[in-house]
Amino acid sequence: MHIVSSNGLPMLYCLTQFLKERTEQFQQQQLFCLWVFYEPCFCFVKAEAVKQLLSKGGLEKAWTYNYLKPLLGTGLITSSVEKWKPIRKLLTPCFHSDILRGFLPVFNERSRKLVEHLRQESEKEFTNIDIPVTLTALDVIYETMLGTSIGALEKNSADYITAMNRIADISLSRVLKIWEYSDFMFNLTSGKEAKRHLKLIEDFTKSVIQEKKKQYLSGRKDNEKRREKHSWICYWSSILKPKH
Repeated sequence: MHIVSSNGLPMLYCLTQFLKERTEQFQQQQLFCLWVFYEPCFCFVKAEAVKQLLSKGGLEKAWTYNYLKPLLGTGLITSSVEKWKPIRKLLTPCFHSDILRGFLPVFNERSRKLVEHLRQESEKEFTNIDIPVTLTALDVIYETMLGTSIGALEKNSADYITAMNRIADISLSRVLKIWEYSDFMFNLTSGKEAKRHLKLIEDFTKSVIQEKKKQYLSGRKDNEKRREKHSWICYWSSILKPKH
């Protein structure tokens, strides 16, 4: 179910427009406050205000993130600041320019395949480029992070993308549906659909990780070479390594 406003436009679109208008209205201010039901929501306009806030301790994520935890657990997106900081430090070296440069062949290869796909699609009267672009991004993420080619674009894994989009939609719309603030009510309504989509994503991800674990345990040479060349792969290999 999609929530629409009185003018027939999606509620999330109207909310975005409302925030845009308020930001323009208070653009000379450091920040402004909006009330979402009984909760104050502070919107920062100037970078200086953000800097002052981040310099203070005791920060935690907004209450709205709690609605993502039943679906996403407590990963980087939803975890507390105390848990987020050390994980963030682990990931920082992964984005070093030298490591990213080593992945240029993957970026180039996937870009060429996307261009070829779009060339074929251009022969049609209409095509939605959102799905192939997202599938290409998925291919790049899996191949660079896990060293595994899943061929999402070639296999047209549209179900995976649909599942991710629906989970995002359901999570965002829950903030606007007061009756779904209760986990009990959420599980009786939109939560059922969200869990179906989440299972599809989890099964897909687990299958990729299990395959990568088999490769690691078998000591395949190509895997060893990638580990020596990219510290990012070393990080993932340490995660996949069996604990004794």
